[in-house]
Amino acid sequence: MTTILIILIGVSFITVYKVIGEIMESRACPDDITLRKVVLGQIPKRDGTSKRVIRHLGTCNKCQAKVDELNQR
Repeated sequence: MTTILIILIGVSFITVYKVIGEIMESRACPDDITLRKVVLGQIPKRDGTSKRVIRHLGTCNKCQAKVDELNQR
């Protein structure tokens, strides 16, 4: 019984660690080149980088402003 509990705690810890890592990664602003490539469609939408940048754009006003600037050119 104790072994099962330890395994469950370990699995829970790993899951929480991964989720927190994904949240922290999505909060980091992409560099301008990557942002531009995603906006211009040069990186496929199914690509992990593209997905991360698109998710990030939903929460970052600074990057949204950069995209607006790129669209005005």
